[in-house]
Amino acid sequence: MKRIAQMAAAAGRAFNALGLPGFVRNTDYESPRVGARVRVRCGEYLTIVSVNDIDVYFERLTGRIEGVAVSSAPDRSGEAQR
Repeated sequence: MKRIAQMAAAAGRAFNALGLPGFVRNTDYESPRVGARVRVRCGEYLTIVSVNDIDVYFERLTGRIEGVAVSSAPDRSGEAQR
């Protein structure tokens, strides 16, 4: 197992040195302990990584950031009651 981890780390260093993008797959993850929600979606041209309603758009082939957006408006319904 340690050998596989060493090989993966060496490959990661080589890929980074060459400027190659990383690999991700569609997934959803939620951590109630810290209140984080992470979602990854891979489209034909872009990969979207969302963390707590902040979307970051990455070009699939280069890994460059294409933009950032808020995926939903914050809930302000209780704001006037404070």
